[in-house]
Amino acid sequence: MKSLDEAAKTIDLRFSIGMTVNKEDGLIVDVIPGSAAAKAGVGPGMKMVAVNGRHWSKDLLVDAVTATKNGDPLELLVDNNEFYRACKLDYRGGARYPWLKRDGSRSRIS
Repeated sequence: MKSLDEAAKTIDLRFSIGMTVNKEDGLIVDVIPGSAAAKAGVGPGMKMVAVNGRHWSKDLLVDAVTATKNGDPLELLVDNNEFYRACKLDYRGGARYPWLKRDGSRSRIS
């Protein structure tokens, strides 16, 4: 996931808060419908301004998502053209990433 994020110049948070962000300019590239980000009002095309009241950065965003596992709040300030919007995300899962797990009920092919 890290290599893919580096090559694509994005921060992939689809499996946690449900969005992908361009790490160079903070542009929100994609938001998954029904995710914590979508429910809070975050949408594609908005631009990240701040995370929990601090000027946004890639590391700050990832750290803030990780800290939600400890119960810390997550609030994003986004720029939607000429309007700013504070979006409080209802999320407590921490940073999540996909992983593969072998299905023991299936036989191996020889």
